[in-house]
Amino acid sequence: RTFPDGLDVEVVRSEALRAAAADAVAGDEREHVTPFFHRHPTRFRLASLEADEQLGHERWTLDTAEDLARLRAIVALLDDPVTAGWHDVLAVAGVRAGPPRRLGAPPGLHFVNHPLAAGTARH
Repeated sequence: RTFPDGLDVEVVRSEALRAAAADAVAGDEREHVTPFFHRHPTRFRLASLEADEQLGHERWTLDTAEDLARLRAIVALLDDPVTAGWHDVLAVAGVRAGPPRRLGAPPGLHFVNHPLAAGTARH
C-alpha cells in the first residue's frame, strides 16, 4: 500500500465476482471478496496504482473517536473541504506526495484470466 489507508478502491469485473462467489469458502473471503483474488493470483489479473511516495502509514479512516478528532482538525485547515482533493489534505497535514503511477503486478502475481485493478479513484 502506498496511498493513505482509507483511499483504497478496488475494481473487480463481474465475471471475477461470480467466480469468487462460487469458489470462495473461507469466512474472510465470503465477507471481503478481495482476499480470494489475492490468494488465487494465477486465476485473476491484478494491477495496482501506486503513489510515488510511501504514504501507506497515513491513516485516513474513521473507525474511532480519535480518528474523528484528527479528521476534524484536518478538515478545519482546508480552504474548501467539499472540493479538496487528497493532495490538499496532504498539504495541510504536512505530507508531500508525487502523482500516482500505474505499476504492473507485484512479484508473484500474474496477469491471466479475469482482470482486477486496485488503486485510488481520485488523484
